[in-house]
Amino acid sequence: HGEAEDLGIAVSDMSEVADFTGCDVLCYEYSGYGLASGEPSESNCYADIRAAYEYLVKDKGVDPLRIVLYGKSLGTGSSVDLASQVDVGGLVMVSSFLSLSYSKVLRVTGVQRTDAFSNVDKIHRVKCQVLIIHGMRDRIVPYSSVVNLFKKAPNKAPPVIVPFAD
Repeated sequence: HGEAEDLGIAVSDMSEVADFTGCDVLCYEYSGYGLASGEPSESNCYADIRAAYEYLVKDKGVDPLRIVLYGKSLGTGSSVDLASQVDVGGLVMVSSFLSLSYSKVLRVTGVQRTDAFSNVDKIHRVKCQVLIIHGMRDRIVPYSSVVNLFKKAPNKAPPVIVPFAD
């Protein structure tokens, strides 16, 4: 799910995806979001998606190549990170970004700029096919970011760009 959501909001969309595609969908909550315990952080988001992946592969015996990761907004950071490290059947990125910069916070403390969820630095390591979906009128993530990610993805499907979508 995205940054301003939790599983309670995202689950209805994922239910529609499951109905439309005929696929099973596993949704998970990020640490510190919704009813999940823990603290929200980049490393915890990576641990959360890894735990969901290992549950499917190790506990349920799902073939990794039958898993398609679906990340929306903040969720693209975790999904790209995992897809850059393990085999999966595909990666869908909705409203993705190059990276999230903590520069505003760090400028106050004098620490050098650091980027979190650096999709742009990891996308080239993703072996599976990548589908990018983005709205041309997105006010948070500019379309140019998606163009840069698309260029760096080695195995990509034609992007789905929605002209009037925010």
